[in-house]
Amino acid sequence: NNPTQSVKPSANPTGAPAAPPTKAPTKAPTKAPTKAPTMAPVITCEDDVSYTFTLENENTQNCAWFSKNALTFADRQAMYCNTTQNGRLISEVCCAGCTFTGPDSS
Repeated sequence: NNPTQSVKPSANPTGAPAAPPTKAPTKAPTKAPTKAPTMAPVITCEDDVSYTFTLENENTQNCAWFSKNALTFADRQAMYCNTTQNGRLISEVCCAGCTFTGPDSS
């Protein structure tokens, strides 16, 4: 068992470490989990009963006009729902009328 020869030590020792060691670890890293997320808000689709708009024939109608005739509601929606009148998009003001899909058949 022969020890190996050491490298010659430096003439001047190195200085102390630049920063002191960190403290012990913190307590639990986070608090207990929060409650489960809540459901997204339900946005109701209702017509603004006070809103009126003008048809091409100059007649004034309200949102209920879209669903008055089961045979023409789709054509009415296609013609007017994506139109802006009185500074408002009709499909937003007449949400129920513009999403009407026909009489309930149940």
